[in-house]
Amino acid sequence: MDTIFDRHISLYRNQNDVYGAVITLRQFLFSEKHRREIEYLRSVEDTKERKRLKSLLPMATISGLFSYRDQQHLIKHSGLICIDIDAKDNPVMDAEQTKQQLAEFEEIAYIGLSVGGKGLFCIIPIAHPEKHKEHFLSLQSDFKDMGIVIDNNCKDITRPRTISLDPRPHINENAKEYIYTQQKPQPPIKHYSYDDCEETVRKVYDLCRQIQDYGLDITDGYQNWLKVGSSLACLGEDGREAFHMVSRAWPKYDPADADKKFDNLLQTIRDYSIGSFFYICKDYGLVCTL
Repeated sequence: MDTIFDRHISLYRNQNDVYGAVITLRQFLFSEKHRREIEYLRSVEDTKERKRLKSLLPMATISGLFSYRDQQHLIKHSGLICIDIDAKDNPVMDAEQTKQQLAEFEEIAYIGLSVGGKGLFCIIPIAHPEKHKEHFLSLQSDFKDMGIVIDNNCKDITRPRTISLDPRPHINENAKEYIYTQQKPQPPIKHYSYDDCEETVRKVYDLCRQIQDYGLDITDGYQNWLKVGSSLACLGEDGREAFHMVSRAWPKYDPADADKKFDNLLQTIRDYSIGSFFYICKDYGLVCTL
């Protein structure tokens, strides 16, 4: 009878491999093939050299099987989520004691040492694979209540796990599915008084209102999203809510991701002006009504 450890995931030769091969979770977790390289990495003290050695080791996407390592090419979610408990984020953690503490939870299928030998990673079956991020947010909250910080990047289903070794891992082939989910709080929608804004900003928000009223997605495709965001970033913070307004039409819109991208654009915009936004709106037949 197949168990959690017989589920299929994608294996990659190293950090640069993006196509991968099919492997079972069991084959990945319990392989001894790279013992020598892992033990050597753990003996190296230089941080840069450890990072280089880690990048050469095989990796696997625990949360799914992919034809190409990005979210658009997910073949099937494994129904598993892998979380990292890094030593740098938990400086007073004793790995073995923490492992014993977490082993009491019936939803954790595997707990083992990370490739560096100081941190831990846990593999947990989840009840709703389509709510991967919501399960992660709930787990993040649960672990925080225990005084444990987990790596925020683990909410990404494409995040690869480097192969590792642990002589005494915690294994529970009959782990129960983690059923809890949590939504990230949505930022309040700001309501601008156009009369209090300068003329250009008032025109931008008038067009954004039309975009929302007509349900238009002028950010279709990453490059278009980037172009619109770069143009709106020319307004500084006055452009942030406009960026959210035009981004909301995208089915996978995430307020936190949009905020992060806008922060980046504020620092990196070079060859755009707010005129680009007006030009794009014109292409969609939108005309300022002010």
